[in-house]
Amino acid sequence: MEGGAPQGWPAVDTRAINILRYARRLAGIDQVHALLGGFHLTGPVDTPSIAPRVAAITRLAADAIVPVHCTGWPAMHGIATTLPDAFIPNSVGTRHELTSAGLTALFAPAGAAGMTR
Repeated sequence: MEGGAPQGWPAVDTRAINILRYARRLAGIDQVHALLGGFHLTGPVDTPSIAPRVAAITRLAADAIVPVHCTGWPAMHGIATTLPDAFIPNSVGTRHELTSAGLTALFAPAGAAGMTR
């Protein structure tokens, strides 16, 4: 994408956030268009990590944030309430199209027509 880096990784932890910061510095860009991934913030052990990770994700200022299967509801809720304009829910059957115009999520639940956000 022009002027920005689409990013996705298996887990949004401090290593992944640092990798994204490093990649932006190497590429000489600031804008992140999309962050897609399983943020690995489920269960009581991860609960104390949710607020700092949501804050770090917020500082990335991505146009779209798409947490997937292993993010967990408390973290997903934190992202959705903190970044309502960037949050895109994800589920089985969702197809994401990343183009120069941005990220479009096409929701296609079983038996239903797709819905675009």
